[in-house]
Amino acid sequence: MSPILDIDGSLIGFMATEEDVTELKNREEVLELLTNRFMRTTSAANIATWEWDITTDKLINDTIFFKLYGADLNFDPRGAYEAWKSFLHPDNRERTVNDLQEILQNPKKPFDLKYKIITPTGEIKILRAIAEVVRDINGKPLKAYGVNWDITLEEEIDHAKTEFISLASHELRTPMTTVRWYAEMLLHGDMGNLNDTQKDYLKTIADGNLHLVNIVNALLDVSRMELGTLATKNEVINFSAITEQIKNEFQAHLTKKKLNYHANIDPSVPNISADPKFIEIIFQNLLSNAIKYTPNKGTITLSIHLNADKTHVIIAVTDTGCGIPSSEYDRIFSKLFRATNVRNEFSEGTGLGLYLTKSIVDSTGGKIWFESEENNGSTFFVSYPVEGMRNV
Repeated sequence: MSPILDIDGSLIGFMATEEDVTELKNREEVLELLTNRFMRTTSAANIATWEWDITTDKLINDTIFFKLYGADLNFDPRGAYEAWKSFLHPDNRERTVNDLQEILQNPKKPFDLKYKIITPTGEIKILRAIAEVVRDINGKPLKAYGVNWDITLEEEIDHAKTEFISLASHELRTPMTTVRWYAEMLLHGDMGNLNDTQKDYLKTIADGNLHLVNIVNALLDVSRMELGTLATKNEVINFSAITEQIKNEFQAHLTKKKLNYHANIDPSVPNISADPKFIEIIFQNLLSNAIKYTPNKGTITLSIHLNADKTHVIIAVTDTGCGIPSSEYDRIFSKLFRATNVRNEFSEGTGLGLYLTKSIVDSTGGKIWFESEENNGSTFFVSYPVEGMRNV
């Protein structure tokens, strides 16, 4: 509304406009309602929300964030990033920082971090952070919007379950070893001759026992990795010798399925420092899956070469098997997960092999990824710096 004045400055009227703001007002009320609901929900669930301006290194966080860390990172003179790093527990500081940098540099990698902190009062917590990173047209990270919550209790429960599995697996190994010995003695005729029917029954017992041994060994390896008791013992690794050993180990399976197996090792690949046990587990799991999920007369190729910059050794296992459904890509390295297209057709499998392989690779400074198309095979890649495995 504006006044209308005459030539003498006297008020003679008003000029005004009117606008219906009902819809705008309703939207503001709905927004306020949703905001309050969101704040109450996150507060009840003890979930912290935050916004990190990566370009200016400024952080905006809520009161739950302050409760989780026991401090306010908003106005720290070191900047939000350095302030956050100072809270990280020494046990996981380097790994967490490396993981965050990889997320920021790789637009395809989801922002999902799990890490341990020490609060100013000395309390140790395990937090999880999930965020969305906003980038410019060149992929440079600009901002991150995320949430944090305390998963200490869940991790303690998971740790207790892992300890139980480890203990139970150890106890199971002795009776299974006894079954194996006696089955082999009977099959070899050490206790007298057997008829064909008896041999068939014993062979079934021996095969079933071997399957149980493999499951128990996988459970033990996983539990040791999760408990941090599977430490590296690095030595110089010769890939030609390793691949020949692995081929001999799987030769019976390759022959049984009439699979075409090729090993291509670039002669320029140097020997690297690595733990032979870990390298063996990686090769065994990748080749075992390739053999298991490739139909008769298919092809499996193991290749080892350097990347373009000659800074990393790339191990690749390619098969012509059933492939992985695209909708399940993000779950393929999860514990106990098996793709839906193989569960019914291939009854054997624990869903632990790829999980264990990724755990080993991630913890020892490597990277693992895959390319796959359902019904058209898969290729799994493992990369390590030419300097070798990181000690754990």
